[in-house]
Amino acid sequence: MKILKTRGFNIYLLIHNADYEATWGLGNNIFNKIYPFPSNLYNPTTQYLNLNKSKSLINEIILNNKIDLIYSVNIYNDFLSFVASSLRSVPVIYVVVDMHSLMSNHLTIKNPLKSARSVFGRVYANFLEKQSYRLSAGYVFSTQNMEQAAVLKYRIDTLNSVILSNYLPRASIVAQGQKKLSELDNELHIVHEGSIAMTGHNFILPAILSIAKRNVHVHLYCNEIPDYYVKAIADNPYIQWQKYMKLDDLVYELTKYDYGLMVYNETERKHLDSVLPNKLFDYLAAGLPVLSPPFKSLKYFIENNQVGIVFENIEDLLKSINSVDYAKLATNVMNLRQNLTIEGSADNVIGLFEKVWAARKN
Repeated sequence: MKILKTRGFNIYLLIHNADYEATWGLGNNIFNKIYPFPSNLYNPTTQYLNLNKSKSLINEIILNNKIDLIYSVNIYNDFLSFVASSLRSVPVIYVVVDMHSLMSNHLTIKNPLKSARSVFGRVYANFLEKQSYRLSAGYVFSTQNMEQAAVLKYRIDTLNSVILSNYLPRASIVAQGQKKLSELDNELHIVHEGSIAMTGHNFILPAILSIAKRNVHVHLYCNEIPDYYVKAIADNPYIQWQKYMKLDDLVYELTKYDYGLMVYNETERKHLDSVLPNKLFDYLAAGLPVLSPPFKSLKYFIENNQVGIVFENIEDLLKSINSVDYAKLATNVMNLRQNLTIEGSADNVIGLFEKVWAARKN
């Protein structure tokens, strides 16, 4: 959005939280105006019942600000993308951060009511996704694998799609990092940043404990800290909680570690095969080689660019770490990261805007 602003675009934001800066730590000044989307309209249990109200709200924003194009990001679900595209008044660029139909559906057999809600929720989510693909004028995918999944599932026209991974701005790349902790104690220090959970693909506690068991330090920067993790990790000298911080501060903080860790519970394999998580680019901006399970998009990226280690299991990981040329990996990261910035991809997205807008006028 900052780049679009410098290119002369007027940008209006519709968001669940009216204060973008309070949520993300920066950004209010980028937008001409920020509109809060009412929580009562977004409530998953009633949002379809309030569909007409949601349409009226978005249509009013379009008319009042003479909006030419909607760039709809599906971070949480596809509801707003569906509403915006169903208006058919201005073209919608559907930004697929996650393809929700690739995520697994966890049923609770012991709780029939919860299971029924889960099934209904999945059917509804798939409807929103299908309609968003069908009605949108263009698409932005975070990986090639995600685009291919959409082609197979919805037969989309890739002539109107581009790939935009979750790159950082060039200013976030750390030119001069901190002294490595490993240089001080001659032990290996790995960092994991991002979400952790008790269920789903972010349940990573067993993997962390397994790494620490092999006398490797694991440092955790997590926006939420479940009590179960705290109890399980308590008094473990090889696992340390660190203070979560704003992105640029965090990237600088990451530079003192040896590797950036991406580890997941494989319960959602199809989803994990399709994504390149944000933390990948945080690690690279900090100059860290990365460690990852062999999920398709990650495996291709890491091996094609030679910026880390792909491992099948923790035992395999430690063997690989002991056998690789770390200096070569780190040099590859340093050489590559300047090309993996949002600035380097902005023209592709703006080109899609222009193409979609030209097609509308014709």
